[in-house]
Amino acid sequence: MAVRPVYFKRGPTNMLDLTMRGRHGALALTPGRSLRSTVAVLLLAFAATLVPTGPAHAALEVKTSNTQRVLGGLSHQRLDITLDGRRIRGQALRFRDASDLRLQPRLAAGTATGLQTMPQMIRSEYAKGAIAGVNGGYFIARPNGNPNGLHVQDSRLVATHAIGLPSGIRQPRAALGIQQSGRIIGDKLNVVLHLDFESTAGPVENMPVADLNRQPVTTTSPVIYDRHYGRAFPIPAQHTVVVVEELPMGTSGRVQGAILSRRAAGDQPSTHTVSAGTTSIVVADGNPLASAPYGTVVGVTSVVSPLTAGPASDWADLRGAIAGAGLIVKNGSVPSGASHADQGVNHASSRRARTAVGRLDDGRSIMVTIDETSVGAGDGVTLHELGRIMQALGAVDAVAIDGGGSTTMAVNGSVSNRPSDPGRGHSSALFVYAPLPPTSRTTAAACPSGRVPNGGFDDIGGTTHAASIECLAWWGVTSGTEPGRFSPNGTVTRQQMASFLARFLDDIADRGDGVALPGSANNPFTDVVTGTTHERAISRLAAAGVIGGTTATTYNPNGSVTRGQTASMLARALAYSRGAEIPAARDTFIDDNHIAAHEANIDRLAHQGVIGGTGGYNYTPDAPVTRGAMASLLMRGADLLVTEERVSAPS
Repeated sequence: MAVRPVYFKRGPTNMLDLTMRGRHGALALTPGRSLRSTVAVLLLAFAATLVPTGPAHAALEVKTSNTQRVLGGLSHQRLDITLDGRRIRGQALRFRDASDLRLQPRLAAGTATGLQTMPQMIRSEYAKGAIAGVNGGYFIARPNGNPNGLHVQDSRLVATHAIGLPSGIRQPRAALGIQQSGRIIGDKLNVVLHLDFESTAGPVENMPVADLNRQPVTTTSPVIYDRHYGRAFPIPAQHTVVVVEELPMGTSGRVQGAILSRRAAGDQPSTHTVSAGTTSIVVADGNPLASAPYGTVVGVTSVVSPLTAGPASDWADLRGAIAGAGLIVKNGSVPSGASHADQGVNHASSRRARTAVGRLDDGRSIMVTIDETSVGAGDGVTLHELGRIMQALGAVDAVAIDGGGSTTMAVNGSVSNRPSDPGRGHSSALFVYAPLPPTSRTTAAACPSGRVPNGGFDDIGGTTHAASIECLAWWGVTSGTEPGRFSPNGTVTRQQMASFLARFLDDIADRGDGVALPGSANNPFTDVVTGTTHERAISRLAAAGVIGGTTATTYNPNGSVTRGQTASMLARALAYSRGAEIPAARDTFIDDNHIAAHEANIDRLAHQGVIGGTGGYNYTPDAPVTRGAMASLLMRGADLLVTEERVSAPS
């Protein structure tokens, strides 16, 4: 091995600057370091050059920018990476897996066979609470798109080991695991399944299982299919399908079920589909399970064992898992690039788009995507470089999952990065789920069926808010914009909202236990003319602290009221009437993060069912509130007070 020379040069401080050039960078004698100590270190560095090492580390700088809160503790940020003089773009999601945010793998179309594009999966899962996520694990593209490695969904084992293609030989690839606590783990794994049952010749134990939910390349061992397989599979010649009661397997332990029926390869049809509540086991005709009597109890034991480090108990009870192809950070260290070769990863040293998931030293999870401009363009990163990026971001453990044209990140229902192959199908995805926004309460208590009279408005027929408008008139809060008209699609000005709220609070105080507004108050606003229609309501509400001005001395009475402002006005009005603030609530909507003045009140009213969103995790806080929507908001607020027995509906 050639030894790099030591160069001597004069430094700016008149001290010698000794620099050894080698594959590990440079070592310099700098001010504050003695010549003796530096020479000692140089000798150690010289000795190190005699030991074979990995490739030189390219200079790396990782900066984060544009960090934005998505929902609760989930944040999204941009990554600006400089690697070996190249500029690379990426994105990161950080969150703490807890009751309100849960990381879950999802199969395309809900089955272990089949592919969907990420936009298709995003549309489907967003409606179920998936507020952000990335593409999933490696998969076998043909014939069916099976996960190529461990896959666990909803604590149930769906796929086991990875296989090398086209050989079909098991590969000890890495997998990402999600413990029941939400803690992220990663390791190379050995996944083993065994059958046991009582045959006519005696007990059969530890019979190896070849595969789960995957058509094998070639095997004489049993293959298990459950409801996750999702399609019919051919029955091989000289094989029998044994149907047993459902075996919901986890990542450790034994499950059992009794044999219900069987079908031989010669039966018609020659394919088989797993029926609900059952598991199907394909065995060679000579296997004793093929002739076991109906009712025989069959057990399956599954064991997932880590091969690198960590106890097997870490993998014994997973909430989720997804197939990876690179353990890129382990216990804070980045393994050498050569460590990926034994996992059958033939693209480890290629610079490609990448996706990785890891655990930060504070226990939070991080998901990262690194883009490439086009498939195979070589402007992404290698697996080793990805590990260094994850390490720089604070990951103590991290696993690379599917990358290249598959790399995709989604936030709030839309793709947020720039996939190089946006039409590519995926076998799975990894999403962060949050509770769906609460549904709005009905107004059954405030507006009892059959008791609310016709309000006499000719322009509200067919509108969503018609019943609330008529109920609002019944409560004496509105008489319309003119005889026979309410103008439900019109906007509400700030001075009109004041009059609505004042009449609302006065009515509750007169008929129930609500706190009364001051009878009169001084007008604190220079732009509200004393003696005009709404001036008294504005003054009384301002004195009670229910409304505030746009400045210390102005109210902007003719300005429109936004949905965000309406939430704060109504929340303060209800708190004043109740004599107690409505309890604080969890973060509910994504699009109100920029209005700190109103976000807490939006959350409060959402969890009381007083306000509702405009779709998904959106509230559209900056849009003006319509008169019809205002009627519904007020009557849901009234319904809250009625159910709290603070006031009764009008007689």
